[in-house]
Amino acid sequence: MKFLIFACCAISFVSFGIRQSQGLFLFQINSDSQIGIGLISFSLAIGQLIWGIIQPIASEMTRKYGEKKVLIFGLLILLLGLILTPLSINNSFFFLLNFGVLISLGSGICSLSILISVVQKSVSDSKKGFFSSLVTTSASFGQFVIAPLTQLFIILFGWKLSLILLGFLVLSFLFFCKKIGEFSKEEKTISNREILLSLKKSFFYGIKNSNFNLVCLSFFSCGFHIAFLITHLPGEINLCGLSQNVASISISIIGIANILGTILVGYLNDQYRSKDLLFLLYFFRALIIIIYLFSPKTTITFVIFSFFIGITWLSTIPPTANLIGKFYGVDRLGTMFGISLIYHQIGAFFGAWIGGIVILNMNSLYYMWIFDASFALVAAFLNLPIKEKKIIISNP
Repeated sequence: MKFLIFACCAISFVSFGIRQSQGLFLFQINSDSQIGIGLISFSLAIGQLIWGIIQPIASEMTRKYGEKKVLIFGLLILLLGLILTPLSINNSFFFLLNFGVLISLGSGICSLSILISVVQKSVSDSKKGFFSSLVTTSASFGQFVIAPLTQLFIILFGWKLSLILLGFLVLSFLFFCKKIGEFSKEEKTISNREILLSLKKSFFYGIKNSNFNLVCLSFFSCGFHIAFLITHLPGEINLCGLSQNVASISISIIGIANILGTILVGYLNDQYRSKDLLFLLYFFRALIIIIYLFSPKTTITFVIFSFFIGITWLSTIPPTANLIGKFYGVDRLGTMFGISLIYHQIGAFFGAWIGGIVILNMNSLYYMWIFDASFALVAAFLNLPIKEKKIIISNP
């Protein structure tokens, strides 16, 4: 059991850490090719959508092929995207396919939807929130470790070889899929048609539930915020005249701070109502952004900002997953949480894409920060009407 949870955490570590480090390549690729910052930002925005859309599909596919095969497939797709990107900088379509689609597709298959579902099925009800937070925390730890490692690779070897080295890192984590495969050995008899029908029923069943809709709408804001920051924080730091090393340090600090925040929220999630925790997290996020806007743009400011914004970074996921688990039960958690991630990643698409448009046209992100803070406040208050005590266990 312990190694099963560790294996889920390890896959979360590598898939999310690499995905969250993509923004570090933005200016490197822009200066070394004719692709342009607009198309690179659009590639990352498309990747946000792909990462969300694939998760409920991947969760349903585990019902036929099992967790092991699906996760191995995801890691191999991620590997392919990493090693093919340096070969496609002279072709915009193939660059979009490799850097925007394949990397996000692979990391999405190996991401939180399947991994949290596996963990929640294997632990008692009193520990679901805590162990779900461990999977999320591992994603943050991946960001903390892999972001500065990626920056070091770029400095030492250039961005092309850095992507290939990250591919070898992914390859080394295939071992951890074996233990997850041992967790679910039963025969899978579901057909592809049944998978599609189940996805369709799950989606329409979800949109009829007002509680689920409120969770998804606030999660939309979360996706907008995270994608905007992870994609354009390096650009914001560059616009402030600071070194790109400050960007990698800031991304790393966000990761380590989120480890603290997610563990704390995971513990509190087993003690207090999830909707109240979500209200506080989104409200605190808006407050931090407002304080940042009125602060001098120095290295110390970005360090402090990154730490406090990191507290809220992925710590919204355990209470969000916990709420959805209460609505639908753990058997449907993977799919329904995956559907909520589609909302999250639609927000992420706009956060990454609009941020790039604003930089191109205004050479400043000031108004994006104002909108981001306002959006977080709206998300906070969307959680208050949720009826958390009502538990709906269904198998649509």
